[in-house]
Amino acid sequence: MQHHLLHSSAQEALDSLVDRLNAPYNGPLKNDNEAAATRMEEQRVKCLLVCTSDGVPLTRSFGSASKMVQSENGLSEAIIRNLESIMTTFVAISSNQLRPIIGGEIKTTTAFYCELTLQHVNAAPLVLTFVGGSRMNVG
Repeated sequence: MQHHLLHSSAQEALDSLVDRLNAPYNGPLKNDNEAAATRMEEQRVKCLLVCTSDGVPLTRSFGSASKMVQSENGLSEAIIRNLESIMTTFVAISSNQLRPIIGGEIKTTTAFYCELTLQHVNAAPLVLTFVGGSRMNVG
């Protein structure tokens, strides 16, 4: 189930952003090495989620290949729903609670898992979540 509560031009812009982020990893491999192909796949942005800070999903972008099934990306619908509803609210709440302690805003939060990397960008009232492979460039 795709969420598209944004205007089509905004969706196209998000698809283009995911494509640009993945551009370095789209080229042909010099030596058709399976290990190199796996490393490149681990560096890609698999999905971009845009939600409200209350956990309401607005849209998802898988790039211009958005017709691709999420399971081909290693992301099940259940994983995506949890990221949209639970993780985005966690980011927004923790940012507000930690503000007095650190003396400023928390703009990004990064979480590393065995097979995924999540980078949340708190742009209140929105939270953008970049879901990538385990070696996604977060710098």
